[in-house]
Amino acid sequence: MAINIDVTWLENSKDLLAINGNVNGIDIQYLADFCANVFFIQEKAVSELKLKANKFIKHSITGASGPSETFGIVKNILIELLPGCIIKEDLVVLKGYKHREIGLSRACLKKYNYNVHESRKHIALICNDKDYFIPIISDTNRT
Repeated sequence: MAINIDVTWLENSKDLLAINGNVNGIDIQYLADFCANVFFIQEKAVSELKLKANKFIKHSITGASGPSETFGIVKNILIELLPGCIIKEDLVVLKGYKHREIGLSRACLKKYNYNVHESRKHIALICNDKDYFIPIISDTNRT
């Protein structure tokens, strides 16, 4: 007996989930990008968040939006996803990236033992040996 199964029908089935957080007390959207190999940030957001980029470290990259160039790297940034859930990472600065957001890489999400529950209403992480449930929000950059 044949069964028709539509695997693309799932609501919000993309590999990108938006969450809120902040850097230096300034709110910014984060994109949990399960396909990204590195953390990334929009070039314009670097100055807005009062970060300093090392402009001597540059790379050519290829992604879903096509070939691009990096503007530099920002080291050891404290990213607060929820009170008590603060992660420290380096961010690659993307030149010409149009969305005001920080991309969380696959490696980072795995490091914090992430899980997206079936309801797709939150991302579960283990941060500082505690469980955190970070609400998934509407992606303001792509709606």
